[in-house]
Amino acid sequence: MTTPSEPASIPSVTKTKDRDGLWRDTGILVGAQVASIGVLYVMPESVSGWSPKQKKNSLRNYEQNVKNPGFDNDKFYLNYILHPYWGAAYFTRARERGFDEGESFLYSTAMSTLYEFGVECFFEKPSIQDMFVTPVIGSVIGRYLFEPVRMRIKQKAERDWYDETLLVATDPTGVLSNGIEKMFGIKSQVELNYGTPAGSPRVDVMVKFQLH
Repeated sequence: MTTPSEPASIPSVTKTKDRDGLWRDTGILVGAQVASIGVLYVMPESVSGWSPKQKKNSLRNYEQNVKNPGFDNDKFYLNYILHPYWGAAYFTRARERGFDEGESFLYSTAMSTLYEFGVECFFEKPSIQDMFVTPVIGSVIGRYLFEPVRMRIKQKAERDWYDETLLVATDPTGVLSNGIEKMFGIKSQVELNYGTPAGSPRVDVMVKFQLH
């Protein structure tokens, strides 16, 4: 029992890692990366930064580009708004699958690297600043902005439309993944383990459920 001078014990919550689910998410993200390149391909050079010559010789230039990373001259909003946003989205997706902060940072780094040395490399050199900005700043945003916002929303008894909008905006891949899992009847199993902090009476509860 706590007294007025003692802070109440807050139980810790841990989730098991849904590795299969994260692999499915990765497939969706790779597909989204390919789609984003397709969109940029049809955009004018003022937006994509790719000249008609670069587009025409994309296959021929891949080997040369992948070996020569460099600093790009993309628009500010591409490098310092969209890239950190997707870095935060990658981080959040791994966190939602039960991975810890360090693992989620590594996942964000891996997805960013895959994009830079993968589909984008057909048109331009891997961007040195993007490989730093996307996972590093993105993971900071994911941890200290996206995660607290999502936690507060999930704790609400009732959600407004803007709560649902924020959940989608902070984890767009999760929305697509959940939709695909429902479409194909895939059940993602999640285990939550609740435990009281050290020094408190030992009470451990495991809640196991399936997402349909």
